[in-house]
Amino acid sequence: MIIKKFFSILSVFMLLALNFPAFSVHAATVTNFSDAMSRAKVSVASDHLITFTIADAFVEADTMTLTFASDFAITNVLFTDVDFADDGADLTVVDGAPGVGEIGFAKNAGNRTITFTAGATVNVAAASIITIEIGTNATGPGVNQITNPTTAGSFQVALTGTGFADSGEVDVPIMDDDQVSITATVDTYLLFDLDVAAAHGDSNAPYSISLGELNFAAVTTATDHIFMDLDSNAENGTVIQVKDANNGLLSSYASYTIASASETLTINQDTNDGYGLQNGTFSFTSGAWNESGTYNVDGAVVGAVSTAWSEVANTNSEPIVGGSGEMLVKAVAAKITSAADDYADTLTFRATGMY
Repeated sequence: MIIKKFFSILSVFMLLALNFPAFSVHAATVTNFSDAMSRAKVSVASDHLITFTIADAFVEADTMTLTFASDFAITNVLFTDVDFADDGADLTVVDGAPGVGEIGFAKNAGNRTITFTAGATVNVAAASIITIEIGTNATGPGVNQITNPTTAGSFQVALTGTGFADSGEVDVPIMDDDQVSITATVDTYLLFDLDVAAAHGDSNAPYSISLGELNFAAVTTATDHIFMDLDSNAENGTVIQVKDANNGLLSSYASYTIASASETLTINQDTNDGYGLQNGTFSFTSGAWNESGTYNVDGAVVGAVSTAWSEVANTNSEPIVGGSGEMLVKAVAAKITSAADDYADTLTFRATGMY
């Protein structure tokens, strides 16, 4: 009876074994494993952006180890140079043994390994995307980087673990150089044009302005104005200047000059005639147009012209596009001003770019 009972029990166990499969833990390979490096040139320091999708959960006391191929140098990497994220959410990385909810960091520079240990309550679920940033891309704050191998080729970064059953590997290229230098030149240019008309528009040279007949009873403003157009890529700006030929309106016939001075032209004067320039409107598309104080006046006030160069406007030490300015010519006679029909002056303008 005892023998029969033994064989009956044995038969039951055999039936159970045949009908229920055995369970065992199998290591899996992570998927979508990648390592995006900021530099791939030999011997230079580089950031690493490592991502992969895990098949096994990563929980308390589990470890993940990254092993870098020979000739990588991780000597300078600290825990503050590393970020560890679960589906985009950063976990706190600490040096050595982790506390609750933390990821421990350990480095073996000789073996070129970085090991992460899950602290208590850490529960990174299977199918999570792990992101590990090493270098200046880390917010920990990230200062030190991994130095690349000294020779070009394909180099492996491997993933293993304890408790955590996944593994994987990815290759990264190391190149003799990973950068292409691009050079170019931009030529200097400066376009300056004068026009003379009652309104701004193109006019043909030679340019001439008539003040008509001057008298002491009224200040005369020429109907035609001087318009200036300016475009320049001078990085330190452009200056527009003017000078004249005679220090005023000269009559050769009368041997008399209506002198130019910075002053208020006044009517009904016995001896004080006058002549000068005044800035009008200005505009620009880009940059700046600053009018000189000498000519930035209004009413009957004018700025003097002379045989020395005088600033009309500048572009405030920067390039300008679509610059446009205007100058008015004004004069008044005095009671003693000699009668003549040949009063004349010649204005010369120039624009100088500072590159």
